[in-house]
Amino acid sequence: MSLEGKLIGIGLLFVLHFVLGYWLSSTGKPFNVAVLTAHKLASLGALVLILLTVRQVWGSVNVGGLAVVAIAVTVLLFVVTIGTGGWLSAENPDNATVSDIHRFVPYLVVLSTLATGYLLVWNPS
Repeated sequence: MSLEGKLIGIGLLFVLHFVLGYWLSSTGKPFNVAVLTAHKLASLGALVLILLTVRQVWGSVNVGGLAVVAIAVTVLLFVVTIGTGGWLSAENPDNATVSDIHRFVPYLVVLSTLATGYLLVWNPS
């Protein structure tokens, strides 16, 4: 898959992830299993495409220290999003703090992904 194709795929998966997340949030528990599964798969698919894109670009440009930090931050934010989502979808009691984190961090993931993409693709150092 071309780099442009991967970037478009990441964007589309983010849009799908957010749309399904809003749907799940508006319907509340118990979550629709099909929608929840699609939400999780969209997130996982975006993460996989991000990692494949980083791997593809890594070998073709001189990756600077700031890009490495951006990659690490993006992966860490994804892990936080997946962890809080797992907590919310499990049979745990509702926790406002975890819910707030899960609603806020995906936006940071998108911003961090854009910054990482800029550092790796459009402004290689």
